[in-house]
Amino acid sequence: MAIDAFAVRMTFVSALLALAGSHAWWLPAWLDKVLPDLDIEGTSLQKDSPAYSPAHSEEPQPVP
Repeated sequence: MAIDAFAVRMTFVSALLALAGSHAWWLPAWLDKVLPDLDIEGTSLQKDSPAYSPAHSEEPQPVP
């Protein structure tokens, strides 16, 4: 019974999020001001760094 409920919830929640699109992540402006800005992945550190540039990738480039 628990596995069935888990599978149904996983199916319905993902389907509803897909149907809602960007509206699923809407946040009122007043709540956005109150909540802290958590940067879990550290992307703001990469944007603020002068050494970071999307053109300078970590992957080696092929030699012509």
